[in-house]
Amino acid sequence: MEWIDWDNGGIVPNGVELEEEHNKEGLKLTEKIQKELEGKYKLSFSPSTFANAYT
Repeated sequence: MEWIDWDNGGIVPNGVELEEEHNKEGLKLTEKIQKELEGKYKLSFSPSTFANAYT
């Protein structure tokens, strides 16, 4: 998680945008895998909301 400042317990500058990009990519991957596994498994994506606590 590139947006977390582990040393200071917060987010890095531009952290909100990094988290948003992570969530977009995660959703795209989830949708792609869901299509490949259609009828066999059901997937769900839980986006990160860590950075929102610091806005």
